[in-house]
Amino acid sequence: WTMREELLAQGADKGWVAAGLAGLDSDRAWAIREKLLSEDADKNHVAQGLAGLDSDRAWTMREELLAQGADKGWVAAGLAGLDSDRAWAIREKLLSQDAHKGLVAEGLAGTHITFVWRKKYE
Repeated sequence: WTMREELLAQGADKGWVAAGLAGLDSDRAWAIREKLLSEDADKNHVAQGLAGLDSDRAWTMREELLAQGADKGWVAAGLAGLDSDRAWAIREKLLSQDAHKGLVAEGLAGTHITFVWRKKYE
């Protein structure tokens, strides 16, 4: 957490910091996401950083990001690791709305950005 704060203080790209919160569902992670969005962090990276999260908070943020113009493909990429009915329904919906097929595919299992952290905790 200290390193994230230091990186932001040193001018690190806010979107990449948000993407690096993938899989983190703590109050601290949510506070950082909200702060970064209020500071105009890239919404697509914030959406990607919701990977692995099937909580009500994550679904609310996804809906808000879509309403604010986040790219549908990046929202789909942020569904990585989710196997719920809700996740499959939104994938289908996003595909029908011409979301980038490659990003939808990425959102099935994730990438080094979204899921390398799991190895440490499995």
